[in-house]
Formats: sequence, structure tokens, C-alpha cells
Amino acid sequence: MELLLLAAIAAIFIVPTTIQARRQRRRMAEIQELQDSLRAGDRVVTTSGVHGVVRGMSDELVDLEIAVGVNMTWERSAIIRRVDPAAAAPPATTGDERFWEDGDARSGESAPTAPETEDDVDKK
Repeated sequence: MELLLLAAIAAIFIVPTTIQARRQRRRMAEIQELQDSLRAGDRVVTTSGVHGVVRGMSDELVDLEIAVGVNMTWERSAIIRRVDPAAAAPPATTGDERFWEDGDARSGESAPTAPETEDDVDKK
């Protein structure tokens, strides 16, 4: 009985750890495959969240253009995903949108305030 209990406790700790390790290895293999398949013109994201377009590569380094004419050199291992060009396009704007912290962007009205409480009325 004690042996069965010991085996159950061991399984409770070993099975989840093994499953997690397999997921981790699978994810690392996917990232390695991505890094090996990078080509000039690919839109990518780095581990620190920098979005850029691959402009040049060597065995260990990748040159990313993060803005027009602004290039940065990154370790190839810092690239964690490729961005779909359709998803990367900024939303279309008309140019006349105004964003007010305290009001409605379209009407210029101020945002509604919190209703007054009895304490607020008594203080006046």
C-alpha cells in the first residue's frame, strides 16, 4: 500500500513536469526553425517586442529596419516570431480624429462626471 501511494505521489509530480518539458522542447524547435528560415523582407518581432523588417543576415546576426532608414543589429536568437503583413498594417485613419482625455472625440463634449453624492451637496 505504501509503495502504491509513493508511486501515485511521484506520478503527480513527474507527469506534469514531463508534459511541460515536451511542450518547451516543441516550442524551442519551432523558434529555431523560424530563425533558420528568416529571409530579407520578413516582418518579425524580437524577444523585447521590437517590430522590424529583416534587411540583412549573417550566421548569428540579423539587421532589422525598425523605421525608415533606422537599422539595428540583433542576435538571430532574439527573433521569436514572424508577423503576418496583413496583420501588421496600421488601421486606416482619416487624419481628422482627435483624442481628448476628457471628452468625446467626435463632438468635442466633455466626458460625463460622477454623480454628486449627498456629502458633496452638503459641502457646498
